[in-house]
Amino acid sequence: IILDVMMPDLDGVSFFHQFKEKAKFANIPVVMITSLEKKLIENYPSDVPLLKKPFTHDSLLAQINPHFLKRS
Repeated sequence: IILDVMMPDLDGVSFFHQFKEKAKFANIPVVMITSLEKKLIENYPSDVPLLKKPFTHDSLLAQINPHFLKRS
């Protein structure tokens, strides 16, 4: 899942924590994107990659490709 930190209604970090509480979603990889500095994001999960906007196609692929390779 590619998840933006700043979303309407529910921020991405809150969504992430609610999503990961459900056992059936626990092993689904998540990459977060934002224009904010990581240190300014409350409760940011330390084990989740964060791509800073604007990001390149290559940097996005570098974050998600390892997850696809693990499943092969």
